Amino acid sequence: MSAEIEQVLLIRKVKATSIYKLLFYGLLLSFIPLGMVYGISGFFGADTVNWNNQPIHGTAALFAGPALAVSMALFLTVVLGTLTSLGLWMLSYFRTISIRVVLAQSTAQGYATPQSGSCK
Repeated sequence: MSAEIEQVLLIRKVKATSIYKLLFYGLLLSFIPLGMVYGISGFFGADTVNWNNQPIHGTAALFAGPALAVSMALFLTVVLGTLTSLGLWMLSYFRTISIRVVLAQSTAQGYATPQSGSCK
């Protein structure tokens, strides 16, 4: 059993790609199960999946539910990622951001710190 190593990072600027990536993964992993539940209930006749204000039922709902969830996650990532990037960009002119992180297992064992330019 290994103890988690927590570090506090002081960040001046956050790259927009990091913001988009975090938002997309978070939204996708939460919307896909929801889309699957909606697709399954649409398969059994519930009006949970709509396209052009028309309910989709049957096998089409099984595919449309997750597909609509992915497209909604992508849309929200673009909108929220842009607004978040803009807000953090404005914040970077006034102060730094303090973030608590738990190091990955490979870096936690050797207490390695990333070198300049090696983080992606």
